[in-house]
Amino acid sequence: MQKKIKKVAIGAFALAVVAGIAFAATAKISTPGSGSQVVVIEDADTVKHSIAEQFSTAPGEFVLSSASRRLAQARLDGFAVCTQVDEATSAQYVEVAAMIDKATIHAPEFMKIVNLVMDSDAGMNDCDYRVISLIARVTTGG
Repeated sequence: MQKKIKKVAIGAFALAVVAGIAFAATAKISTPGSGSQVVVIEDADTVKHSIAEQFSTAPGEFVLSSASRRLAQARLDGFAVCTQVDEATSAQYVEVAAMIDKATIHAPEFMKIVNLVMDSDAGMNDCDYRVISLIARVTTGG
């Protein structure tokens, strides 16, 4: 009988230790400012202007995926302006092809960005399309 009580006590203690560790880990993950990345919500219009400016001033250093993520996190009146989950429509792919033909300023850099997204396995998502549309205006001087 003593052995059975010892086994139950050891089992209960082990269960309590595991539960305590799990609780501490959960609390650490959900505690604000505990090393978790803070997402800053920016105004969508400000982000769009900044993206166009960034491409205009340093087209060779422009990273579409970073700009796309930034636009995805931006909000206009509290609402997202694009999604990185949905793939661009076939009509949007056709529009991007037309944008390439109209590019005159920074055309090689613009073409490189478009080619990278078109050649990727993931394809072009909604935010990628919107960023490409923004920087396409820079390439036409508009």
